[in-house]
Amino acid sequence: KPSSLKIDFEESSSSLELVIPDYIVTSYEGVDYVEIPEGEILIVEQGRPEIPYVKIKIEIPYNYRVQNIILNEKSGLINDTGLILPLVVFNQTNESIKMIGDWYPQLDYNWRIEENDNGSTTLVIAIYPFYYNPDTTMVKFFKNYDFEIDYVSSDMSITTFYADKDIYKPG
Repeated sequence: KPSSLKIDFEESSSSLELVIPDYIVTSYEGVDYVEIPEGEILIVEQGRPEIPYVKIKIEIPYNYRVQNIILNEKSGLINDTGLILPLVVFNQTNESIKMIGDWYPQLDYNWRIEENDNGSTTLVIAIYPFYYNPDTTMVKFFKNYDFEIDYVSSDMSITTFYADKDIYKPG
């Protein structure tokens, strides 16, 4: 299961290879609902199509800090056409909302770090393997992803920090 991946922390970077499960299409009343098993749906911008994506979570030990995530390669392209995806609508008003054209999403992936209570962190990578163009109803879907995870380690940690003033001037 992708959400419980482990990294080998012996070098200053680690490779992460992922195979994205095939997407599933369910059609209802002329609209095609697309999902990726164990995936999520991207619904952040009104007027865009609902796009499936995958979120990976990796636990990072307390003495390691992720510095960067680099996509080395995406491959296994599958093309499709003819899908009519649902439109993201936040407010149901009388004005009609039109689908924004061109390929969506524009990103291959993004990542963030979540701090845990025990001093460790969780690396969260959102991967966007499914691209859709509502103008042409074309789909591009990439199955294989190869990431490089750069990190640093230290046995030192700051457990307490005290300031000698309540307010400091900038600089």
